[in-house]
Amino acid sequence: MATGTSNVRAKRDRGGDDRPTEVKRARASLDQVECKPTVPEAVGYVSYQRLKNVPLPDEISALPHVLNHLDTLLMTPGEALKAAIEMNDLKWVQELLDRYICDYSDAMAEAAGLNRRDVVNLLIKDIFTGSGESSQAIDGFDMRLDNEFMLVIMEKGALSAARNGHVTIVERLLPMVIDQARNSTDYLLYWFDHVQEIMNEGAVNGQLEVVKFMVEHAADDHYGDRYLRWTKDDTLTKAIVAGHIDVAEFLVNQSIISLNLKNAFIVAVDKGQESLAERIRELYPQRLHGADLFIDLISSGDLNAVEYLYKNGCNDSDLVGEAFVLAASGAQNAVVEALAGTGCVSSEAFEEAFKRACSGDSSVFLDTVTFLYKLNTVSPQCIEHGFGLANSFGVVKFLYENEKISDKAIIAAFENAVRLCHTEHSDIIFFLYKHQCIPSKLIGKAFLHAVKSLHAGHLGDETNLMKTHVVFSLRGDERVSPKAMGEALVNAAKNGKKEIMLFLYHEQRTPPEFLVKAFVEAMHRKNTGVVKEILKLLSVEEHVPRRFMHETFVAATRHGQMPILELVYGNLPTDLPLEVLKNALDVAGGNHKIESFIRKIACDQIFKEMQ
Repeated sequence: MATGTSNVRAKRDRGGDDRPTEVKRARASLDQVECKPTVPEAVGYVSYQRLKNVPLPDEISALPHVLNHLDTLLMTPGEALKAAIEMNDLKWVQELLDRYICDYSDAMAEAAGLNRRDVVNLLIKDIFTGSGESSQAIDGFDMRLDNEFMLVIMEKGALSAARNGHVTIVERLLPMVIDQARNSTDYLLYWFDHVQEIMNEGAVNGQLEVVKFMVEHAADDHYGDRYLRWTKDDTLTKAIVAGHIDVAEFLVNQSIISLNLKNAFIVAVDKGQESLAERIRELYPQRLHGADLFIDLISSGDLNAVEYLYKNGCNDSDLVGEAFVLAASGAQNAVVEALAGTGCVSSEAFEEAFKRACSGDSSVFLDTVTFLYKLNTVSPQCIEHGFGLANSFGVVKFLYENEKISDKAIIAAFENAVRLCHTEHSDIIFFLYKHQCIPSKLIGKAFLHAVKSLHAGHLGDETNLMKTHVVFSLRGDERVSPKAMGEALVNAAKNGKKEIMLFLYHEQRTPPEFLVKAFVEAMHRKNTGVVKEILKLLSVEEHVPRRFMHETFVAATRHGQMPILELVYGNLPTDLPLEVLKNALDVAGGNHKIESFIRKIACDQIFKEMQ
């Protein structure tokens, strides 16, 4: 039999006779095929699609049984199998399975969709056992062993049965779907995905009995809680959207499987199913441990559902005020605007909503803040407080440009940005740092935080661009102490960030002792590249006294780092004082190689002086 679109195929070894190869339209010879009536014999041959363009003598055209025979002979194996299943002819189905390469997935779907239970059972038996001891592998797969192929076949049949309301067949195939899926690598969730698809197929096609069976199965096998994954378009929502209210009502009223009642309510309101919506509203607090549907709907921002509940009793001022604050906290601007116009929002709720919107951590909150600000219901004190809480640069800039912001609020906003120090906060720091009211300690903290955040990437990274601007601007600010400058450089050396370390170095403001500390940190980590750059900075006597280079020589000796010691010596512009060499020998710790190196330097210098 020619294959369909599925890759699931098999060919059974039924004996020793020759088999036809897989061709697009394999035909059966006259002695191989029993004539099967495909249409009522009273119909003329023009109704036989395979004979439509075949010129036949009138004598033949007048014989329906002959036309039937010819039509059958012209079928592909796939067409013949489909016809045999439609007629529930088990003998013909078995003959076709025995003789041809068959597409079992399409055959199972066809049989299950037509409620041909005997054919389904025959297919199951043939798939799992065949009629002999062996089965031939197709494309490298043994049909009795490959779980993925089995799963495709059984699921396709179960979906077809569910779609057409054939509960008995769903009941027959569902355990096989689960068994095959359980052998997958993602066992805990994978098998349930297939079960849910079968449930959904029944629901969207209005097959109430199928849905009832699936719920009972979940109860019997104790997996009803798996439906708690709360996918937005779950089975209940799909049933409402498809207009199958009897299915939806059953799902709402049962308590075995847990479904997304909030989203179901939204869809029910949108579809004008008020009776169903009210039933969901009634059950919502019972199923969700006292939760308030009106409050929970605010987070989804569905204005239609919120307005429905407001018009149907949810208009208490305390409840509306709570919802208003929650909507502002989530930047649900349509809901904020609608509730603001009800006259039920207190001044306290307005101010709390404004502060919550100011503290929002993305640019979308600017619209919320702007709307509330323009209502002129927020006090100057509240605006000051909101400015100090701002996590969005857009909000800071908007309030700064429209209000006279106090030094106290500016410091609060700057400190908040330093504490969190994300990309948005770097913008805020850069915008506010020039205000002289910000104390030196806080400026220094901002500098160190900005430097630390740079370590995650490179100076040229787009995400680091504003942080780079902040660091560059603050490193020249007199309020950043030399100590903070030095600590930032040491941290960069410790993290192997050579580029950032050089960027941070300031010839006039970086204390040389921190270059030595950075040298030690890089030496500990054997980061030769960073060590070389630090030695270059230390060797510029115009900015760094020579004694700091001498300290690196002693430090390298103390840590037994011969390669680094050689690097230091190579970067020295002049000879080492004998006192430095003596100090180095004192800390060499018995390292003979290093001691010999130092003594040689001393001897060479003495010999040079004697010349």
